[in-house]
Amino acid sequence: MTALLEVEGLCVDYPVKRRQSFRAVDGVDLTVAAGETLGLVGESGSGKSTIAKAILGITPVTSGTIRFDGVELDPRRVRRRTPVTDMGVVFQDPVSSLDPAKTVGYTVAEPLLARKGGDRAEVRRRVAEMLELVGLPAGAASRYPAQFSGGQRQRIAIARAFVVRPRLVICDEAVSALDLSVQAQILNLLSDVQRELGVSYLFISHDLSVVEHISDRVVVLYRGRVMETGTARELVRSPQHPYTRALLAAAPVQDPARQRRRRELRESYRVQRGPALPLADSCPYAHRCGFAVDACFQRQPVPQPGAAGGIVTCHRHGDLPAVQVEEVA
Repeated sequence: MTALLEVEGLCVDYPVKRRQSFRAVDGVDLTVAAGETLGLVGESGSGKSTIAKAILGITPVTSGTIRFDGVELDPRRVRRRTPVTDMGVVFQDPVSSLDPAKTVGYTVAEPLLARKGGDRAEVRRRVAEMLELVGLPAGAASRYPAQFSGGQRQRIAIARAFVVRPRLVICDEAVSALDLSVQAQILNLLSDVQRELGVSYLFISHDLSVVEHISDRVVVLYRGRVMETGTARELVRSPQHPYTRALLAAAPVQDPARQRRRRELRESYRVQRGPALPLADSCPYAHRCGFAVDACFQRQPVPQPGAAGGIVTCHRHGDLPAVQVEEVA
């Protein structure tokens, strides 16, 4: 498939002290094809949101290239104007992402007015069309966010993201603030909209089970580096990297016996050792990995072909014991 979004060697540094910086994203490569959903997963602080901000032009890029539909975006120009009209974003918190003093109709119409303009009748028609698309009545346009539930507010945020008919939508923890039943509704809604409009998603989450449900492929991040990539189904069924296995084992299940086995499995994967922060020339996960050897602390691993159709960045890839599907499924 032709890549709609291409990110190569992306590095993002944040200043922390005078003449010092912290590298939040370190050499990340990823692609999103037209009509595809790419899941970006990792724990808090792994660099997921920083990658999203760099793509959107909110955060300046230290090095690397970002191409959208074959056009290279200026990595150093923050708030660039083109071609971000073909990108939309759904933020994590449906409460703070909506202006409580503005009506839903104004909120949904604002991106359309800012980017494309248009007469009032056309704007009202598009707003009503988007609200209907996300399962809300047209009359919701005259109401305020406080009059809606959390799930309905996230539907409003989705309508706002799609009102300009973007080709790529970045969903940054779009369901993490919702309860499980509402999460399922929003995930199904995103899938329905994708089938109808053919849009691509960059779906960011810390929960691999959520990412598996909606994604075609998955990229696993840790401390700004790619640990593993592959198809969603194969990566969950046969995780290769110890960090991916730990993420899967951390997902809760209802069965107490299975939950106990997962907890034991998770503890066997993660062992605290060495310095709290990894050295520049070591695997970033070595100090927490129960499978680490001397080589893991002495040099960075290089990406190798993985069983999930992607890559695995691990010195011990192919040398680890096989994981049973029932242990993490």
